[in-house]
Amino acid sequence: MAKEKILIVEDSEDYRVALRIMLEPFFAIDQAHTLANGLARLKQRDTTYYAALIDLADSEWRATFPATVNQIPVPAIVIVSQWDEPTFVVNIIRWGAAGYLVKGKDDLDSAHLYRRIKNAVSHARIADKLDAVTEIIIRETDTAIARRSHQHATRS
Repeated sequence: MAKEKILIVEDSEDYRVALRIMLEPFFAIDQAHTLANGLARLKQRDTTYYAALIDLADSEWRATFPATVNQIPVPAIVIVSQWDEPTFVVNIIRWGAAGYLVKGKDDLDSAHLYRRIKNAVSHARIADKLDAVTEIIIRETDTAIARRSHQHATRS
């Protein structure tokens, strides 16, 4: 069985290599050294990624991430950062990241790192399904309300 492919976007070559070594037993690895290069790879139609691990250090994250997240065609974006300030993490998740890994804390062993990525992808898939179900419920509710309004109008 072929391994799922992930993209690691990291400006530090040493850290990129460390992540690759830890994750190669679980995933096929593709790498990019800048956010711009990573986004270009993610947008290529000939490769399907399971997840993208992105370090936003080479960009101004407040300006780029909220605008960029909707352009990334992967099931899960997992941010890898040295920042562990709670407000920062909450904002990143609110803006569309499926997971958040703190460098030097969540990347100490490969099994833990693998589980965190798998959980992020699972959460992203569940969120997508909930969004789809919510859309169906809203549509059906709107239809039922319109039907009742129509019935009420014809009785009057």
